[in-house]
Amino acid sequence: VGIYFFTPLVFDYISNLKPSWRGELEITDALRAMLQDKRKIEYSFVNGWWKDTGTPEDLLLANQRVLDKIETEFIEEQNVQGRIKVGRNVKIDSTSKVLGPAVIGDNVEIGEGAFIGPYTSIADGSKIYKAEVENSIILDNSLIDVNGRVVNSIIGARSQIVANNNIPKGLRLIVGENSRIEL
Repeated sequence: VGIYFFTPLVFDYISNLKPSWRGELEITDALRAMLQDKRKIEYSFVNGWWKDTGTPEDLLLANQRVLDKIETEFIEEQNVQGRIKVGRNVKIDSTSKVLGPAVIGDNVEIGEGAFIGPYTSIADGSKIYKAEVENSIILDNSLIDVNGRVVNSIIGARSQIVANNNIPKGLRLIVGENSRIEL
């Protein structure tokens, strides 16, 4: 497993590649050509934690591990408790509750009756009303307005989860960008 960092020179090599048997341009072919031209290629090993995030479950587990390591002061207020990192211009209604560990981005609104449970990350510009959200990742500018639980979920950027009636408890959702779900 690795991460590559290249200078713009790599594009000269990529432009000379032919697709492989899979029909793809292979980065290893570009690296091989660079080595043949005696270009400098360096590497380093990173010792520490690494997690494959190829599935929703893996992504949620990585989110838990990252949130377990957030370094922030323990907050002990009436409706906000635990290790919570809060962005700028965040509005948390007095009838809602946030329980860490959690991260709340900039310009987030946690409205009336919402519960943000442990292991939840909420990205910038999102709005959550009435819902109980736990162990979930909510991406930028999403709206969750349901009178129910959203658990173990990943909600894509600019998605809307809204309720028109009562919903069953314990929804598990994986929602792509620009989605709208009515329950």
